[in-house]
Amino acid sequence: MKRLTNTALLSHPLAYSPIAKQAAGGEKGIDFLHYIDRIQAVNVFDNGDVEFNFYAPSAECVEVAGVTGSFKSDKIPLFKKENGYFTRILSGIPAGFHYCDWFVDGVRVSNPDGRFYGGFRMMNFFDIPETQDDFYFRREVPHGTVRIELYHSSVNGRTKYAYIYTPPLYEENVDKLYPVLYLQHGVCEDETSWLWSGKANYILDNLIAEKKCQEMIIVMNSGYSFKEYELPITFFHIPGEHNWTFWRKALRAFLNLVFK
Repeated sequence: MKRLTNTALLSHPLAYSPIAKQAAGGEKGIDFLHYIDRIQAVNVFDNGDVEFNFYAPSAECVEVAGVTGSFKSDKIPLFKKENGYFTRILSGIPAGFHYCDWFVDGVRVSNPDGRFYGGFRMMNFFDIPETQDDFYFRREVPHGTVRIELYHSSVNGRTKYAYIYTPPLYEENVDKLYPVLYLQHGVCEDETSWLWSGKANYILDNLIAEKKCQEMIIVMNSGYSFKEYELPITFFHIPGEHNWTFWRKALRAFLNLVFK
């Protein structure tokens, strides 16, 4: 059983990418410091098994549960280990993208090794790839660049973010004209979603390298106005394949069909 380590599957993209080691053993002074392997919040293995880890040395109980889709919302208890981690390996979770919640002594929390925005709050997620379906993986091909731009919203007066993908060698072809695709998130998500959940940049990198799509620019921004007195909106997800599992495939098919 081998742990999958492709960047597209790791669940810590929003705030930082933790290094693989951490310092330990300094109780007797700095000369006793050494490095140990950092334990990831979620590890996915090549046989589809998923390992969950949460560091809570003072807790009595840690549980994990799905939020929407085919990873059920029933709380599953993890087992406490001597190193302060609660851990458990689960089998049978369907392939695809999954939100998950963590509960420490009954209180819902987010695991710091995997937070991003979804469901109108900070969430955790993990990915189980479908067999031989790695079109959204980070491959050894030329990669585009993702920029963050700030702009002022004339609708509600807020400063908002736009994530902009430009193709490989874009800076060396400043006079070239490119088609532009504007992608917006679903309900409960934001401008980061098509990167962290949708893997739009990796999908386009791979299609361009395979000559299945022309070079182009993608603009991803927040579609919410949040004006005063505006009615709130939400959605109810039907259990089954999670939305992002579907939308990745839809984006690949759309790019290949329309922009080939």
